[in-house]
Amino acid sequence: MSNYQFEAYTSIKVRSGNDFTFAFGRKIPGYMIYGGYKRKWNKALDVVIPDPPDDWNNEQVIYALIISVLKPKQRGFDDDNFRHGCKPIPDHLKKRGWLKEDTRKWFVCSYEQIKWKEAAKAGYEKPGTYIKIVKPGII
Repeated sequence: MSNYQFEAYTSIKVRSGNDFTFAFGRKIPGYMIYGGYKRKWNKALDVVIPDPPDDWNNEQVIYALIISVLKPKQRGFDDDNFRHGCKPIPDHLKKRGWLKEDTRKWFVCSYEQIKWKEAAKAGYEKPGTYIKIVKPGII
């Protein structure tokens, strides 16, 4: 029996939050880059994240794991840039009805980046992003 309400996988790679901030000389503003990035995530997450069960109470805290399995030779980001790059995930969970709000009051998440060699030993089959929502009452 799994401790997870659901587990989802997508091959989309999390981008650094630095890609979406203001920078002089950038031809495309960061907010426009982020808009396309978020649309790409929403399209992928629509396929892999199920609707909540009919008896789901979204007025409870959701505990989640977001794990980015890095490709061989791919460098990770510092934590704040990684979290910023993961922002479309809780946004989508709220949109689908899993969350009342996508704030820390309702969404507690552990963000991890794992290098490929370690991930393969831990049982991950391929690089990408893994999303795991913990069943209520487990934590």
